[in-house]
Amino acid sequence: MRIYRKALIALAVASVAMAMLAVAAPARVQTLVPGKSIRGVSIGAQPDDVKRALGKPDRDYGYSWNNSKRRKMVFKAEKVEVVFRGSGSTARVVNISTKNRSERTDGIGVGSTQAELARAFSGERCLKSNGFWHCYLGVWANDRVVTDFSLSSSKPRRVISVTLELVGG
Repeated sequence: MRIYRKALIALAVASVAMAMLAVAAPARVQTLVPGKSIRGVSIGAQPDDVKRALGKPDRDYGYSWNNSKRRKMVFKAEKVEVVFRGSGSTARVVNISTKNRSERTDGIGVGSTQAELARAFSGERCLKSNGFWHCYLGVWANDRVVTDFSLSSSKPRRVISVTLELVGG
């Protein structure tokens, strides 16, 4: 009888603890929001915003591209790279890319097939460009944000990376 009572008490305590954790747990956040953000990082964000969202980068360096200063932060564990236009603390995000399978929107992300993309989104366009397949949402025009899903070359084509990009950025 004692063993039964102890087991019953332990079960009750565990149930209350699990219920408290469920209430305290944050709501599941979409980590990929097409046209908006990846991992809470949006186009136009500044370096401090990115560090608040992703932590300390593994690499943080400057370079030049098309006669403009750029800055890149690499987060290896998260498999995320962020590119800024400009070089200092006022630089702005123009490109965010991920190869992380956990970055999803409505179940779609790295690892999804081209067919799953087509079912999930209306208005996506898929094509082969420079020898590579990709599908994208948005319009390729200056100062517009495009969400690009790079695809594998083997069939069924699967998403190998997702990039949120400011066109002309």
